[in-house]
Amino acid sequence: MSKPGKSLALFTDAALADAGPVETGFVEPGPVESGHTSSAHTAQLICESSAADFCQEHLWLALRFYDLPLEALCHDQVRNQTDGHAFAVVSEEGGRSVVIACNQAANDCGIQAGMALSAAYALIPELKLVAQNKAQEQEVLKRLAGWAKKYTPMVSLHSPESVLLEIRGSLALFGGLQALLQKLKQDIHALGLQHYHAIAPTPTAALWLCRHHSGHIAADAAQLHTELGELPVTCTGWAADTLTRLRGMGIHRLRDCLRLPRDGFARRIGKQRLAELDRALGKAPDPRENYQTPERYVARREFLFALDKLDMIFNGLEQLLRELTGFLCGRQSGIQKLRVRLYHQDASASVVELGMAAVCRDEQRLASLLHQKLEQLELPEPVVAVTMESGLLYPLAGSDGDLFDDAAHHEVHWPELVEKLRARLGVRAVTGLCLVPEHRPEQAWKYAEPGTPSNAWKQRRRPLWVLSDPCRMPLRQGKPHWHGVLTRVHGPERIESGWWDGQDVARDYFIATNTQGLCLWIYRERAHHEWASDDQASDAQKNHHPSNDQQTHYAWYLHGMFA
Repeated sequence: MSKPGKSLALFTDAALADAGPVETGFVEPGPVESGHTSSAHTAQLICESSAADFCQEHLWLALRFYDLPLEALCHDQVRNQTDGHAFAVVSEEGGRSVVIACNQAANDCGIQAGMALSAAYALIPELKLVAQNKAQEQEVLKRLAGWAKKYTPMVSLHSPESVLLEIRGSLALFGGLQALLQKLKQDIHALGLQHYHAIAPTPTAALWLCRHHSGHIAADAAQLHTELGELPVTCTGWAADTLTRLRGMGIHRLRDCLRLPRDGFARRIGKQRLAELDRALGKAPDPRENYQTPERYVARREFLFALDKLDMIFNGLEQLLRELTGFLCGRQSGIQKLRVRLYHQDASASVVELGMAAVCRDEQRLASLLHQKLEQLELPEPVVAVTMESGLLYPLAGSDGDLFDDAAHHEVHWPELVEKLRARLGVRAVTGLCLVPEHRPEQAWKYAEPGTPSNAWKQRRRPLWVLSDPCRMPLRQGKPHWHGVLTRVHGPERIESGWWDGQDVARDYFIATNTQGLCLWIYRERAHHEWASDDQASDAQKNHHPSNDQQTHYAWYLHGMFA
């Protein structure tokens, strides 16, 4: 590497003799006479102050998925090969085929990204190739951006392989920077992805640091200037001709660029590159577009070779489920329906549909239901691809924890029980009941999805158990009996309705108890007399005529029992 003095001389000697006075915005100012402050010095102090303010306000985390070309092509199938097959992803660059990613077996044999295909074949003649799928890579990157919304609402895409997260406002939520990074690493590992990460007050600086190696942390303006200065200029991603020109001038690291006069740098390297340096240092705004997540989660995963084993298929679906739950967490939503399609080479797709009894985004719950469904599925052929599509998103309310008692954690949640029963017995085998606004008891309910709220008037006293067919009760001395004498508790409640549909009823309902303590819901078909009191019954007994009994006493029925 050339000495910094030589690099500076390239700009300040003969090369810049015709430039006239130059502004040295990158160069540290020399001593200023007491009582006098130059305008250039004042401008630089203002610039440094605004940069420091910007660095205190924002903190950006860059995630670089450097193996994305392989990971987008279902990398787990390649990396988990037990037979030692070497795979490589190739792309056309400048009219020649180049390796852009490879699995561990290929890497162990000396194949690296950027190697010409001819050189790779020389090392491994039996090397298996897969063409790069850039469209699929971008779909995966977008899904990762949606997944990253679980950490912060501000997420930005940076194609072709990076995602930016503004995390300053999330530090307190996750318990500090190190706790957030630890959580992030665990979650990315669970997705089966490889990544580098870096943190800086500006998004451009975070991206540049991330291209060098993983773990750079520049939390303030001072650290930012130091960390950026150590980076090779290749980390900027500038065009090859620009990098060649810088190398020809003896400039190899960003600190060499930061020592140069601004005007000379702008003329020979370009104003755009100067602006990028300003954005990286926080001396100029660096706005980023916030990624907008779609209204539903839709993902497709293709396998490199057909799968016929349930465990391997489920492993691929599990990673999509992790993406889905992160997506739902970022949207603060849940789902009640999920559809999975399994595609075959020469047969129609197999469809698996999940229906949840309540709004859900719990990964383990969804995985358990999906696994049960897959176990019941008979595959006509091996699976070559899968898709996962969520239903409508619903707001998911949180629940408060109990400070002193964790009994709530041990309760059996009925939605999970319903889902497990449906997964084993079928959706139609497990259903719920719902009240409807109807006076006739036979028609005052309907089958519904479990948990469906009722819009009927609930103030009326109704038994929990209603007979499908009312049972006729015996009469003794004109009064109904059911395992003993009945005592009236409440009634009558007259129900007379349904004349318009041919199923009209005219009944008087009573609540009564028998000698065994059972509380019954009974009715009689409309009669000329109400249920008599004891005195009225005694008077009626004196004037009782058996010949008229069958004419004046109407049928009584048991319709239900109270718990």
